[in-house]
Amino acid sequence: MIPFSYPYRCPAGASSANCAEACVEFTRRMLLGKESPFGEYRGKVSNVAAVLLEPCQASAGYIVPGDGYLRGIRELCDEFGFLLIDDEIQAGMGRTGKMWACEHENVIPDMIAVSKGLASGLPISAVIAADEVAASWGPGAHVATFTATPLAAAAANATLDLYQSEQLIRRAADLGEYFRQQLDQLQERHPILGWIDARGLFIGLEFVRDRATKEPAADEAAWMLDYCVREGLLFEKGGYYYNRFQLIPPLVIEKDGIDRAITILDQAMTMAETRSGIASS
Repeated sequence: MIPFSYPYRCPAGASSANCAEACVEFTRRMLLGKESPFGEYRGKVSNVAAVLLEPCQASAGYIVPGDGYLRGIRELCDEFGFLLIDDEIQAGMGRTGKMWACEHENVIPDMIAVSKGLASGLPISAVIAADEVAASWGPGAHVATFTATPLAAAAANATLDLYQSEQLIRRAADLGEYFRQQLDQLQERHPILGWIDARGLFIGLEFVRDRATKEPAADEAAWMLDYCVREGLLFEKGGYYYNRFQLIPPLVIEKDGIDRAITILDQAMTMAETRSGIASS
């Protein structure tokens, strides 16, 4: 395990602005240390073949790392001779406003894992790898039940065609910017909304009882989720402290759908602040 840059609550104890650099440097010290579980650097003994990470954390609450984090990990992999495996299963396929989330830092991984949106709901997965890496696998090394059934493969091809014809990646970037603007306005009015992570239509919201102490608003997040579901707004709740909303709208969402979501979230935050005695702005 290595620290992932989480600017709002940096695991390396740094400020939001310096979290990426601090996490990369912490990882480097772990690799060089005499008692490192990763190997013995001076003896040229390593227990590490690859670093596997998400360019943006998904199930942890849709966390976007600080600028430079992924680039720093790529440089560490190059320095120590590790492969970089990029898990784009949730952040990829245009969700962040680029085809692959790693493109935001111009990082080229050695392998990319893809699934979920690849076939518009049909079960399929894919691994994209550099020629040198892919050629090293022997016969039968890459098999799985749902990798490429004919129907799913046809759906994947049709989906990729739509990405081009409907310009879905550009659309995700534009609508994501619009969504972020509306969320920023909510944050100005609602102190319970402590932090917003947003890259395209990959959006995480973190709720707190107090912005100064960052006390997680876990109970309030649960109340708000129940309210939103009753009003027809569906999403996941996650985060290390059970206080984050993971907003994952379809890439074909329209602006009026975003406006409706903002209205419901506004009402939910007002309700939660009133119920918990959190003073609204």
